[in-house]
Amino acid sequence: MFRRVLGFLFGQVPFEVTTAYSFQVSVERLRAATKRSIFSSLLTQAAGGPVEATRVRLQRVIPFFGNSFKPVFYGRFEEIGGRVVLRGEFTMFFLSKIFMSLWLVFPVVWSISAMIGSGGGTSPQRLATASFGFGFLFLGVAFLRFCWWLSRGDMEYLKGVMYQSLQAQPDGTANRGQPLSPDSTSTPPAAVPRR
Repeated sequence: MFRRVLGFLFGQVPFEVTTAYSFQVSVERLRAATKRSIFSSLLTQAAGGPVEATRVRLQRVIPFFGNSFKPVFYGRFEEIGGRVVLRGEFTMFFLSKIFMSLWLVFPVVWSISAMIGSGGGTSPQRLATASFGFGFLFLGVAFLRFCWWLSRGDMEYLKGVMYQSLQAQPDGTANRGQPLSPDSTSTPPAAVPRR
């Protein structure tokens, strides 16, 4: 249940794609399809972030729009059964999780301390103070869900970049629309349409 609550608050959406290339070529193709930093795509929409064999962190960058609570892909390349797989999950930035966890814990502590404060009883003033805490908690949850909603197209956009650069379909089969050459990295992936 605790994991479901965290998934609702911060997003924990698993994702994986089986590539049609060797391990190193898969890393190079995804790196070629993305920008290394968000500052290298200030005027055009792009997927940005570090791409290494053991660490992939990608976010959708939209010019003049920032959202620290949007879904970001964290993953890594793995070799499973002779195939290369990019595996990870969409979730929020780690620092955003810490900030919002503190935000959400504070009103709970506030409300509990208001209810069990000195003197006992349930005076109207204590109930009003506790209600303020729970209202603050509700605002935090609503804020998180609203920020996730603002970036609702980010996951599909990033999935499209990964599928296209790794020449794979959502079911994990190779893209048969174009010839696949395991050592070919010269052809850049097609542009992902803006959503």
